[in-house]
Amino acid sequence: MNINSPCLGICKLDTNRQSCTSCFRTIYEIENWLNFSSKQKKKIIKNLKRRKEKNEN
Repeated sequence: MNINSPCLGICKLDTNRQSCTSCFRTIYEIENWLNFSSKQKKKIIKNLKRRKEKNEN
């Protein structure tokens, strides 16, 4: 199963340079996306939704 990257093409790192303020992935997740299994990618995407909600509050 192919799971597309959640990248929105608006790449900007947060002030700590630890994650993207657009897709909310960490640097580690961005760098290793192609190496992750489908299960890992699904888990990351689920976590991204929580990170986005947390950021909006």
